[in-house]
Amino acid sequence: MDGRILYPAALEPGCKDLLKRLMTHKPAIRMSSGRRGHKEFEAHAWFQSEVDWALLEKCQLQPPWYPPIANATDQVCFKKEKS
Repeated sequence: MDGRILYPAALEPGCKDLLKRLMTHKPAIRMSSGRRGHKEFEAHAWFQSEVDWALLEKCQLQPPWYPPIANATDQVCFKKEKS
């Protein structure tokens, strides 16, 4: 609420910068709200080595990890609620 965010020390600097830009209090200066829109994400340094935007646009980007699920109703990746 007061605008102070404590980031983990191990957080990569590029990721920290991305989060700061996304959580800016003023919507007018928040990342992607300007005239460049979503292009700001493509240009951000953290995404440069992480995302192949051309493959993403063609829906051909392969995820770096697939969850180990047995079927459509498998809930192994979710925590069980305490009763």
